[in-house]
Amino acid sequence: MTRMTVIQALLSSLALSIAAAFLTTTPAAASVRTRNLVSSTLMAEWHNVAVCETGARWAMRGPLYSGALGILNTNWARFAPRQFPRNAADATPQQQVYVAAQINRGFPIPDQNGCHPW
Repeated sequence: MTRMTVIQALLSSLALSIAAAFLTTTPAAASVRTRNLVSSTLMAEWHNVAVCETGARWAMRGPLYSGALGILNTNWARFAPRQFPRNAADATPQQQVYVAAQINRGFPIPDQNGCHPW
């Protein structure tokens, strides 16, 4: 592992720890914060990915990939804060977009030109 990879992993872990601490509140307060995890613009951009990946089926559960964004289950386990459901299929759309943005950090949102939902 290169030094840069180690630093990136540590920064990613720190960001998730901060997010987890931010979400550790009463259930009512947590639900408000969950709704505001991502901007409406970011939701709209990732919605295009969801339409392409699964026809925007946010509760889709698969043996390898789950949620509308088709997040690899092992990536969900690695990148989702502890307060989030254990599987993307059980998470809100905002939680799924939040985790996808963490996984995709540093890269543009996947291009969906020419993609057709199935």
